[in-house]
Amino acid sequence: MTKTDSSDSEVAANPLDRAIDHKVRRKAFWRFLTFIGLSVGLIVVLMTLLSLLGQDAEMSLSNIAIVQVSTAAIIVLATGIMVRATGEPATYFGWGQSRRLRQFGIGAASGLGLMSLMLAVMMVFGGISFSAEALNFGDLLINTAVFGAIFILTAIAEEGLLRGYGFVQLARALSFWPAAILSSVVFAALHLGNTSETPMGVGAVVVVGLVLAYSFRRSGALWFAWGYHAAWDFAESFIYGVPDSGVVMPGALLQPSFHGADWLTGGSAGPEGSLLVLPALALLAIIAHVSMKPTTT
Repeated sequence: MTKTDSSDSEVAANPLDRAIDHKVRRKAFWRFLTFIGLSVGLIVVLMTLLSLLGQDAEMSLSNIAIVQVSTAAIIVLATGIMVRATGEPATYFGWGQSRRLRQFGIGAASGLGLMSLMLAVMMVFGGISFSAEALNFGDLLINTAVFGAIFILTAIAEEGLLRGYGFVQLARALSFWPAAILSSVVFAALHLGNTSETPMGVGAVVVVGLVLAYSFRRSGALWFAWGYHAAWDFAESFIYGVPDSGVVMPGALLQPSFHGADWLTGGSAGPEGSLLVLPALALLAIIAHVSMKPTTT
C-alpha cells in the first residue's frame, strides 16, 4: 500500500472536513474527479455491453439483477482502486467503522417503517387500497430474496457513488454542506430520466440525499444510508408494489389501487411525490441525529 504523504495526514483524522491547506484541497478535488470519471466510464461501458447483448430490452427481474450486480461491483472496484492508489483506509469513505449491523438495522427499520407509515396514512384518507398477489410459498421466498438482493446492491452502488469515496474527497475540497448539496442535486438529476417522475418527487430525492449525507457525517459510515435506501426501495417496490420515482417493478407482493389526489398519493411518481414524504424525511433526519453516534477526531 502506498504511504500517505504529510498533506494527506492533515485530513485523515476527520475525512469529511474541508482541508485547510490549498494543495490538499486541490488534490482532493482531482481525486474526486478521477473517481467519478472512473466510475461513470466503467458504467457507460457496462451499459453499452448490456445493450449490445440485449439485456436492456425489457425490465425483467433477471435484467435488473444483472445491472445492479454489475453496477455495485463497479463502484466497489473503483473505490478499491482509489483507496489502493492513495493509501488511505476504506474506513475513511464509509465502508468500515464499528457498530455496522446496528447502523444498518436502524436504517433498514427506518426505511421500512416510514414507507409503511406513509401508505397507512394514505389508506386512512382513502387515497390507496391494496389487493394481494397470489404467490405460492416457494415463489414468495424466491421473490423476497431476489428483491432484497437487488435493493441492497442498488443501495451499495448509489450510496457508494454519491456518498462514498467521491463525496468525502469533494467535502475535503469544498466543505461538507456544499458537497452534500451538490451530490444530492446529482442524485435527483439521475431520476429525471424516469418519465413518470414529478417535481415533488425530484425535490424529495434532494432532501433524502441531504439526510443520508448527514447520517454519514454523524456516524462516520454508510451503513445507516445503505440500510435505509435498501429497505425503503424494498418496501416500496416489492411489498407494496407502488411506483418508485415513477418506476413500477414486476413481481410485487401487493397490487395497489390509487383513489386520491396527487398531493396525497404522489401521482405518477408514487409515494416519493406525495406531500407526506416531507414529514417522513423529517422523522428520518431526527432518527439519524438521535441514533447515530457522532464521529470523533
